[in-house]
This record gives sequence, C-alpha cells and structure tokens, in this order.
Amino acid sequence: MMPAHSQPKITYDPAAAVAAGLTVTFGNDPLFMEAARPFLQHPKAQFGDLTPLMPYGVVLTNTSSKAIAMFSVIYERVYTGRPWPSNTGTIAINTRNSDGVANFGPGQSVLIFPGVSLVGPITALRQSIIDQEVKVLEGVTSVRLVVDGVIFEDGLLFGPDRHGLAVRYDAERQAIRDVLQEAQKIPANEDFQQYVQGLASLQLPQLASVAEPLRDGAFYYQRMRQRLGKSLQQRTADPDSGLAWLARVHQRYANSAPNSQKGDAK
Repeated sequence: MMPAHSQPKITYDPAAAVAAGLTVTFGNDPLFMEAARPFLQHPKAQFGDLTPLMPYGVVLTNTSSKAIAMFSVIYERVYTGRPWPSNTGTIAINTRNSDGVANFGPGQSVLIFPGVSLVGPITALRQSIIDQEVKVLEGVTSVRLVVDGVIFEDGLLFGPDRHGLAVRYDAERQAIRDVLQEAQKIPANEDFQQYVQGLASLQLPQLASVAEPLRDGAFYYQRMRQRLGKSLQQRTADPDSGLAWLARVHQRYANSAPNSQKGDAK
C-alpha cells in the first residue's frame, strides 16, 4: 500500500458537479471531517480502520431545490505503467427508501469512499471491505472523481450517464408498475399471499456485464420485484393494505421517467 503522504491527489470538474446540483468536499479539505462526522459517529457504529481511504473520501451535498433519487459517480484511476484510466470504481445509489421517498433532499449530504457509499450513518463496515478497496488503489498515480449521472425525483437527468443509470431507474419503475397491476388482478387473500411469497423468493439473474452492471436492466427489474415482495411480507398480510402501499410507491415513481436536461439543476 502507498504511504499516506504519497497518495495521489483526487481531482474533479467543479462545473459538472455544480450543473448537477452538487458540491464536493474531499478528504483533504479541512471541512471534510465536519461534514463526514454525522455518518461516522453513530452510537452503534462498527467499522474498521478507514484511515487509508480517507484521502479518497468525498462528501456530496445536494445544493439544488429538489431531492435526488439516484446518482452515480466514477473514481477514474490511473495506475503506474498504464496511461489510460480505469473506470471500474463506479458507485451508483438509489436513495429512495422502501416507501419510494428520495432521501437525498436539498441541503442533505452523502458520504462516499471507493467502493462504499452512505446515505445514512455507518452502522457496519467490515475491515475486509476496506482492505479490498485499499488493495485496488495500490499503484494508483492519479484519481479523478466524475459525476456520471444525477436523477432527481421528478425524473430530470443530468450528466453523461455513461454507465446507464437511466436504464436501472427505468427498470425499477417498470417493476413497480407491473407488480401493482399484477397484484390488482389477484382475487383471493390466499392467492395474494402466494403471489407475495413468489416475489420474495425470486432468483436474481446474473449481471450480463461486470464492467457496466448498470446497463443490465433485467437484473434491476427482477431485483426490484424481489424487494417489493420482501417488503410486503414484512409490512402486512392484508391484500388491501398491501395494494394501498404499492399504489403509493408507484405514484412516487410514476411521474419520474428519466429525461436528459441541459444547463444547471435548480
């Protein structure tokens, strides 16, 4: 592992971040620890030594007037003896909770490290995960953070979206719509429970591409269906209550089809 003093400085394009409605605070900024403290100081926090990753830590703050439903960033890394960047450090997060509410609102922040992203406080982060990311960063000569895509809760999409964030988002929206329509056609309580059980036990397909997993809409469609089934199992055994909950989640997604926009996020 590189000594701390020789770790390359992380850079980014400020204009691209501002256009997407974000400000960026890096691990070497004096304000970083103050911004990161709410994520790290949790009464039940259990995590390993983050010191080696701190130079690559980033706090993203939503400076727009709208909640961010999903975002993706890329740690572009250049290694010794390799002049081209490696884009394998993609982090993509759907900030919506199980009720479909986007949790990255105006003025709120998220904390990310290579391979790790946090919308809420850290409660558990194994040392093995940290060690894995530290090993990946060995031999790095430069790191550039790229804001690849930001989708707001109304569907506005900013950024080049090279890794297909909109594909994932659309797949999840379609899964919610389809589950609601299917559930509405089920006549009896027993049939409804069988349907929910079937959703919760769905097997996920393998990702078609390890390098660009976001482009595999089938995986995210199936995973959302599975998650809806598990949420219904935990919430209620009553079909009417289940349908009402599905309708609320669907409504929050229904009017947010991703569409690209030019200019700054407002």
